[in-house]
Amino acid sequence: MSPKFASNGSSRIGFDRYARSLREWADRVREPLSDHHDLAFLRNRDLDSALLLEIDNALSRLANGTYGVCLECGERIQARRLDSAPWTKFCRRCQDLLSAMAAHTRGEST
Repeated sequence: MSPKFASNGSSRIGFDRYARSLREWADRVREPLSDHHDLAFLRNRDLDSALLLEIDNALSRLANGTYGVCLECGERIQARRLDSAPWTKFCRRCQDLLSAMAAHTRGEST
């Protein structure tokens, strides 16, 4: 059984905030570059598609009650991390481990 975020009233308010944030990011990515110079780094089509997929996946996790839970270890993801990247699916510890493993696989030193 996968761990789920509590759905009490205060958690619901937080979820609504993250849902709004995720939708705003999706809208920004879809807007023309001329409207958002601060998001120029996202203009690459592959990055746009990847980010939209991550946002859609996060919205799905929000809908099924698993948003904010690390997909690797099952622990809660810190609110500060979700605030900065609301689509994140891993806690900082697991993300660091996965990044280190990927770098090792590519032959990079960490």
